[in-house]
Order: sequence, then C-alpha cells, then structure tokens
Amino acid sequence: MADYIRFLPLESIRNMPDKSSKNIKGAVLFDLDNTLFDHEKTQNAAIKILCDNRHIDFQAFYPLFHLYNKEGWRELAAGLINVPSMRILRFRNTLDALHIFHLDPAELSGEYLALYAKIVYLVEGAREVLLELKSHFILGVVTNGASDIQQKKIERSALDHLFDFIVTVDEAGCSKPSPAFFEIAFQKAGVPPENITCVGDNFLEDIVGAARAGAGRTVWFNPRNDPVPEEYHIKPDLIISSLLDLPKYLLSG
Repeated sequence: MADYIRFLPLESIRNMPDKSSKNIKGAVLFDLDNTLFDHEKTQNAAIKILCDNRHIDFQAFYPLFHLYNKEGWRELAAGLINVPSMRILRFRNTLDALHIFHLDPAELSGEYLALYAKIVYLVEGAREVLLELKSHFILGVVTNGASDIQQKKIERSALDHLFDFIVTVDEAGCSKPSPAFFEIAFQKAGVPPENITCVGDNFLEDIVGAARAGAGRTVWFNPRNDPVPEEYHIKPDLIISSLLDLPKYLLSG
C-alpha cells in the first residue's frame, strides 16, 4: 500500500478528508450505481430519449444494448478494453445486431452519455442515510464508473457536499474487485482498514473485493433478496434490502 501513498497525485492529496475537526467512528465507502443511484432506471430513460430522437425502435434496441453493455463492463474489468472503446463498442454491437448502418456509434455514445449524466434517480433513502452518517463517518464513493460521468451525476443529485472523496475506475487505473482499487480508497479514507465499512449491491465487486482487501465490515445492499453466492466462500457482515436500515447498524457499534 505504500506505493499508492508515494505516487498519489497532488490533487488526490488535496482532496483527502480533514478528520481533525470531528470525532469520527471510521469510514463508509459506498458503491454508486444501483446502491445510491438507480442506474437501471436512469439508463432506461436515457436510452428511451435517445431512441426517440434517432427514430430507433426502443423495444428492439434496449435489450441488445443492455446485453452488450454488460459484456463491455466485464471486458473492462478483465483489462481487455478501455473505457472510451467500451462506450462506443456497446453501441456498435447493438447497431450491427439490428442491421442499422446509417448511424455513427460514436455519436450515439456521446449523446447517450450527455443524457445519462443529466438524469438522476436516487435509490430510496440515499440522501437521508448520507445526511445521518455524515457527522459520524468519513464518506467516500468507490465506483467502477468513469469520473466524467459519475462526478456530473453526483453534482446534479446535490449529494456532492456529503462525500469526502471519490475513487473512480479511470482515476484508480484498475477496477473493483481488485484489491489495488480498494487500497487506494482505504488510503484516501485515512483510517485503518478495520474501521472501514464498504456498502454495495454487486456481490463480487463490492463485497468480495472489499473483504479480500481487508475492509473491517461489508454490507450487501440486496433489494432483490438474492441468495448469498457460495463460490466465493465469503459472507457479508450485514445484508439489507433498504438503505434506511444502514444507520442503526453502523451507529450502534
């Protein structure tokens, strides 16, 4: 972890939370999409507007885009592709599958990202929970999304003043569940890993990744009540179906 401390950019050092003015219990690191932000609802709305603007059949387009989008994020996590290429490739693959050749996938990607950054749907309880925890914990965001879009979403949601720092996939140079990603976030939090709680909806990225990196506690946000995957041999410290259940757990310890 010393390597990350030595080579952190100056801007990251400036943005580290000032812990001297409050008696904190530790840090809570939140995933963003499908944990604090309703990514599926936002994505659906942005694609619907894009299809209407471009006279594309939304019902045919969206399922394919959803498929190629997931495939692209898997390739990104495996280090097989970078963010700019992934963003365009998911549109190119969708257009090819629909035999639509008169539209430029790069243009569609740019339009979609602009729409997506403007549409904000918070998961129920997100703002209330952050406000309740703010005076007791360092609050951070750990996201596999890219900084250009995630920062805009946070600003538009009016949540930006509640976070002490943000770690994104492009800033970290790696993605969750890599231990290196979490080590960067832990170092920015400025508290021992055993005093850090990681909260997220993706079991592999948020729970397994954080646990393997040495986080003190993991909280799986699981509104669909999915069973705990057995193949990782890791169990979260808490499973919640509503974010509103989080403060009483964190503040009771």
